Amino acid sequence: MQLLESGAAQLRKEGSFTVELSPGDLEQTMRQVVAQSEEAMKKKGVAAKIDNLGVQINDGRGAVITRVTASKKVAFLNPSSTIDASFSIENVTDQTGNPTGQLRTTHLEVQPETLFVVIKPKDFLAPHIDGENVNNAFKSVLDAEMQRRGARINSMDMAFTQDNTLKIAVTGSGK
Repeated sequence: MQLLESGAAQLRKEGSFTVELSPGDLEQTMRQVVAQSEEAMKKKGVAAKIDNLGVQINDGRGAVITRVTASKKVAFLNPSSTIDASFSIENVTDQTGNPTGQLRTTHLEVQPETLFVVIKPKDFLAPHIDGENVNNAFKSVLDAEMQRRGARINSMDMAFTQDNTLKIAVTGSGK
C-alpha cells in the first residue's frame, strides 16, 4: 500500500506523518485486525477464513460488516459454519464534542453466538475490537507494517472526518 510506504519514509525522516484513509484503505486495515481473531481461533483448533468484509464511513463514524467461514476437524468430519459480524466505530469525544484521537467500537454483534457446541466467536473478536480495544488493534497492525518498512510507531491519534475518511496522525522514528 503506497500510503504505508510514504508514511514509513516520513517517520524515518521527520518523526511523524498524517494520512487519511478512504473506506477502501480502511477495509485493508480492518482485514488485518479481523485476521488477529482468526489466529486466536486457530489456537483453539478452529480454521477461519474471511469470506468478505465491507467498510463504510458516514457522518463521522465507520461501519464494518464481515462474514467468516469457520471449520473444526472432529474425528473424520470437518463441519463448517458461517460467522456474521458487524460493528460500528466512532470517535471518542471530549466534553465539548471534539475528537480525542481515540476510537470506540459500539454495537458489536456476532452470529451465531456459539459454534461447534463450545466455541463463542465473539470471544475471539471482542478482545481485538470491542470498546476502545480497537485503538490497540489499529496501532498493532500499523506498527507491524511500519516495522516491515524500517520505522516504528510511538503514538497514534485517529478520528473520523466529515469527509468520510479516517485521519491518522502518527509519531515515531526509524528502527
